[in-house]
Amino acid sequence: MKMIVIILGSLLLITHSFAEPPVPQVTPEIQKKQEITPEQQKRIDLIAQGEELHGKHCVRCHGDWVYKRANSRIKDYAALTVHVQRCATNLRKFLRKKWENPEISAVSAYLNHQYYLFETQ
Repeated sequence: MKMIVIILGSLLLITHSFAEPPVPQVTPEIQKKQEITPEQQKRIDLIAQGEELHGKHCVRCHGDWVYKRANSRIKDYAALTVHVQRCATNLRKFLRKKWENPEISAVSAYLNHQYYLFETQ
């Protein structure tokens, strides 16, 4: 009898250890905190587009070391955008890639998010 109780207890422990953990309940308060506003989603999409463009084009000329220099001439978001415009001109000259304002804005947003963290308007 004692042996049966030990075996049944062991089986109970084993089956309990394989059980799925309980799924936490998402209350309306938690769901509201996790919602992304349309403006935030637009910013996320812009940064993702900038990351893609940067990976395809910018690293052809230079690596990310250029953003990490101690003596950087880029001191604010406006200067960053001007620099990206200058690089876009070089893309047009040498690689026949034409960037318009949306591409320049996307890469500027990505670089600011990834490296500079300037305040934006």
